Amino acid sequence: MVATLAIVALRPDSSGNQATPGNAPATNEFPTTSRSASPSGAPGTGKPVDLLTPTSIRQAIAALEKVSGSDEFTEATFYPTYANVGAPVKNNPNLYDLFVYRDGTATRKGAGGPLSDKATVKLSSINWDILPELFRTADESLGIPTPTLRYVIVDPAWTFNNDKPTVMVYLTDDYGGAYLAADTDGTVVSKYPRGR
Repeated sequence: MVATLAIVALRPDSSGNQATPGNAPATNEFPTTSRSASPSGAPGTGKPVDLLTPTSIRQAIAALEKVSGSDEFTEATFYPTYANVGAPVKNNPNLYDLFVYRDGTATRKGAGGPLSDKATVKLSSINWDILPELFRTADESLGIPTPTLRYVIVDPAWTFNNDKPTVMVYLTDDYGGAYLAADTDGTVVSKYPRGR
């Protein structure tokens, strides 16, 4: 999918290399769905599901662990209706595969490529109860009063947080994006509001 919006962000590129603030690449997995769009439903229920809740994100992680055969991931991005993750290939930690979670189902998307940075994170070890408060903080401090999209990136070893696993909450609208970064216990370590 071709990126449709530019994001002012600090995120690794597909090779695992870190970008620098204000010079981040746009992800080629950037979704075109907005916050107002109808999210995908849980299988067989027809009910809308927001993946960016503690319960839903834990369900997604459990499904991704099962299909990948691992509880360690190279990076994860959670959108309102789907998630993309990378996981090291079994018996070859120098390579990684890509997996997607959508509509309650996790599947292997394909080969990711070589891993330049072998750091991984156990997503199930993160206290996902921190999400609502992180989004409240983002709403109050990032300068995007009416975001059209929210998403979360988990970096297993963020350079700007002493190479520790870091949860990054992003807000975007038609004019761009902003984000904050937090430790896995919810402690906010950096904010990059719009206009900084």
